Amino acid sequence: MSYWSNTLLYLSQGARTSVLVMFTTLVLSIPLSILFAYLKFMKLPMISSALHIYTWLIRGTPLLLQLYFTMYGLPLILPIRFSRITVGIITFAINYTAYLTEIFLSGFQSVSKGQWEASTSLGVSKFDTLLSIVLPQATAMVLPTLANETITLIKDTSLLAAIAIGELLRNAREIVSRDLRIDALILAAGIYLMFTYGILIVFQQIKRRFMWLT
Repeated sequence: MSYWSNTLLYLSQGARTSVLVMFTTLVLSIPLSILFAYLKFMKLPMISSALHIYTWLIRGTPLLLQLYFTMYGLPLILPIRFSRITVGIITFAINYTAYLTEIFLSGFQSVSKGQWEASTSLGVSKFDTLLSIVLPQATAMVLPTLANETITLIKDTSLLAAIAIGELLRNAREIVSRDLRIDALILAAGIYLMFTYGILIVFQQIKRRFMWLT
């Protein structure tokens, strides 16, 4: 195989890993963050305090440190072992759940209390009100922020190299070190830009579906 074929193949393998971690993180963190945001919004004393500590701790420490702790520190405390990719997904999900919790909380707070009160007066449960009335409006409000967080997420997957996962940037660096050419870094930059553009397009389409709620 030629240099370019080898380079593109190896970068595509890394890109697949980056996308896998991004999608899995979103699938795990979005439902959890909606639940946590709702619990914080309801201001249940013990639960709200625990969630406040969780979001403060995760948002106040670097994601890289969290990766190191889960990969190397946690096995020293608990008799558990995960594969490197599992460690990456778990850590990213925990991290982004904390950030998305605050984002969805701000969305819930932006919906007028009158809508909650009107639903209650009609005998609609708080949970049904959340799902059918509040959540769609809150989601519409926070879509731009969610788009930015998703773009940050795909770029943050480059941190997986710290625990020896072959994501896009790590594979590009290996090619550069092996062949002493910067082509792989330029191609990696182009792939990240395509990811970013693709994410923006997806969220623009989602925003159009929610436009009637804003």
